[in-house]
Amino acid sequence: VDMMDSSQLFFLFHNYGLSIIPITWKNGVPSMHNPSPLIFESTEYNNALCDRQGNWWLATTDEGLQKISPYKQSFIGGILVDASSAEQVKYETNSISRFGRSIWISTYGKGFFSIDPRSRHYEQHLFHHTGNDLWANFIWNLCQVSADTLWVGTQTGLFWFAISSQKYGRIPPFQGKPSAIDSVPITTQFMDRKGLIWMGLGKGKGLCYFNTLNHRFTYYPANSREY
Repeated sequence: VDMMDSSQLFFLFHNYGLSIIPITWKNGVPSMHNPSPLIFESTEYNNALCDRQGNWWLATTDEGLQKISPYKQSFIGGILVDASSAEQVKYETNSISRFGRSIWISTYGKGFFSIDPRSRHYEQHLFHHTGNDLWANFIWNLCQVSADTLWVGTQTGLFWFAISSQKYGRIPPFQGKPSAIDSVPITTQFMDRKGLIWMGLGKGKGLCYFNTLNHRFTYYPANSREY
C-alpha cells in the first residue's frame, strides 16, 4: 500500500494490477472504503507515488517506470444493449468509426450500432431476410462510401446500408464486380487517399479495391498454391 494523498491510497496487488482505496475523514479519524475495480491488470508493480501535479509514477517489476496523468484521461464507459433481448451485448466490438455526427460500432454477432456522442443515445441495426441472417449480423467493419451510404462488411459478404432510410441490400451484379464479395467474410475495408476502398476477402479469396471515382472493382485473387 502506498499513499497518494490524504483522500486515496494505492493498493498494489501481490501479482498484477492495482486499485485505488478512497479515504474519508470525520473528526480527524480516517475511514477506508471499498477499493476500485482492478486496473492495469497485466502489469506487476513494486511502488507507486503521486506527485504534486497529480501524476502517478508507477515502478513496475520488469517494464521500468510508468508515468500516468489521470486528469488528462477523459474515457467514459458504457454498454450496448440488444433491443430484442434487452440484455447487454457480449460480443466483440470489431470496429469503431465516426461518420458525420454519429459514431458507428460493429459487433461480431449483434449487428452494428450508431451513437450520438452528445446525447449518448444509440440505435441498433440488424439485417433481416438476407438468406443468412445469423452470419449477416456478424459484422467485421463499416466504410462510408457517400454522405448517406455505408458499406457493411459481414461474415457472409458485403451489404450497402442507407443511413437516412435504413434500407439495405447487396450491390447489384455488374461487369467486374467480384462474386466473392457476396459470400465470403469481408475482413477489412479501408479507403485510401485516392478514393480506393480496399477489401480483404476471407476464405483465401484474396483482395480487391473499388474505385469511387469510376465505380469499378479491381480484383486480386489469392495465389492458390499458398492457400
